[in-house]
Amino acid sequence: MLADKSYYYATRREGEHMEWLLMWRPKDYYQAMQQIVRAIVHSKTLNRH
Repeated sequence: MLADKSYYYATRREGEHMEWLLMWRPKDYYQAMQQIVRAIVHSKTLNRH
């Protein structure tokens, strides 16, 4: 995840593959993305004030 912008997006590192995302059932993918967003929202880095 990148945190230097007012928005976040998943990225891959050199040598990593993101094709596994295509193998997830839509429900599983949605739940995983919910957990990622929840972690960002509750992050101490994001909520410094």
